[in-house]
Amino acid sequence: MSQWECHSLGEYPVLLVGAGFSLAVLNPKLPSTPSLISDTAINHGADFPLILEMYRLSGGIDISLDYVWSHNRSICDDLHFSMERIATAYQARYGGQVPTHPMLELVNAQVNRQDVDDTFKSWVILGVELKRMLALQYDQRRIQLSNSLSVDLIKLVRETENALWVSLNYDSAVETVLDAHGSSSAWRYAFQGLFEIDHWKNTKDARHIVVKPHGGLNIWFQTSNGHKVRFASTTNRLTTCDWNDVGYHPYEEGELRPCIIGYLPDALKDETNSPGKTADASHDFHKWNLAYASLAFQRATSLYILGYSMPLEDQWMRNRLKGLSDKNINVYVASGSHTHSIVAYFQHVGFSNVQPLTKNGCI
Repeated sequence: MSQWECHSLGEYPVLLVGAGFSLAVLNPKLPSTPSLISDTAINHGADFPLILEMYRLSGGIDISLDYVWSHNRSICDDLHFSMERIATAYQARYGGQVPTHPMLELVNAQVNRQDVDDTFKSWVILGVELKRMLALQYDQRRIQLSNSLSVDLIKLVRETENALWVSLNYDSAVETVLDAHGSSSAWRYAFQGLFEIDHWKNTKDARHIVVKPHGGLNIWFQTSNGHKVRFASTTNRLTTCDWNDVGYHPYEEGELRPCIIGYLPDALKDETNSPGKTADASHDFHKWNLAYASLAFQRATSLYILGYSMPLEDQWMRNRLKGLSDKNINVYVASGSHTHSIVAYFQHVGFSNVQPLTKNGCI
């Protein structure tokens, strides 16, 4: 547990949260990014034949999820995994179930497509397997807060007004902290009210607003009767998508995928490979969240970077922060071993009031 140095929130603090935040506030920890694929392949390989094959070809070495999403086309080429083999693998795992498992339905639907080649079809299945894997690994039932949460973090949650949390995580660690040390009515999502039915209107004037530019595992992307985004549960915002519901439901919801985007390249985004092709509510939803976050940075009176390493690959975020007109706002950084390099970066691009939030870089 770290003690925060002297800090000033101002009227509109913005807290930018990365994977390190989840590592700091949860116990037990969620799997690290490099271990996601290996853990899934070893313990659930039959349910994820493409991920299992990819793991085998790696020789058992941990594969970065970011690397997969950046090189998935070449990975699919290297796998030499024909749609016939993919269909056979899914048939072996799920064949004979009544009703047919949604992943087998999805694979069969891809097999019958005439508009793209087999490499692209396997590419689509890999993208769905990755989202399904995240739903498995980051299940809300695994979100348990540590008993040694920072006293300063708890105080911020309980006492701060008008705070915006920009969470780049698919999990709901931020929301769970707000729920536990504020209340369920103390926070809301920025996008509540965008959906057809808003079940949480009483949180309209919440003290904490959460925006998730990469989406979250508690939201479905659904393709029946057009494209929709909706919460996984109408009674609990924190309920995550069931990983075994990912796939195609021909007589019910249509195709279901967790509404997450991460570093997916354009050709893997949902609008290119699901029924509507170009009219995609999921993609529009992510763009809305990105725009909300960008505009929020512009009005921030203080900026907190918590557990986010600001990787060079994330130029969208770097450019938005670098482009802020008010270089005199207070910037506080607690991002572990990346803390001092982030402080130096902000100073390099002209910010005058930047400092570590804690002495050891921990939250």
